[in-house]
Amino acid sequence: TDYGQVTVTVHGDRNKPAVITFHDVGLDYKGCFMGLLNYMGTSSIWNELCVYHITAPGQEDNASTWPTLEPFPTLEQMAMQVKQVCQYFDLRFVFGFGVGTGAH
Repeated sequence: TDYGQVTVTVHGDRNKPAVITFHDVGLDYKGCFMGLLNYMGTSSIWNELCVYHITAPGQEDNASTWPTLEPFPTLEQMAMQVKQVCQYFDLRFVFGFGVGTGAH
C-alpha cells in the first residue's frame, strides 16, 4: 500500500460475500480471530463468506523489530491501507471486523 506493506490472508471462496478483519496492536489475525473462526457454532456462517485478514506492517509471522527511526502508520493511514486492500481485491461491499486499534 502507499503506507507500508501489509499481509493479506484469504480464507474462503472469493466469489462469496467479503469480511475484512484487522487485529489489535501486537497481534496478528491468528491470535486475534482464529478462536472465533474455529468456534464450533460458527462454522456454517464462515462457510458462506470469504474472510480477508489484513495483518498490519511489522505484525506478520517472523517480522523484524520495527525500525526505531521509521514511524508506524497512523490510524488514518491504516484505514487507507484497508481501502487499498479492498481496491486491490476489487471488493465493493465488505463487512469490517476489528479489535482494539483495528476497530478504530
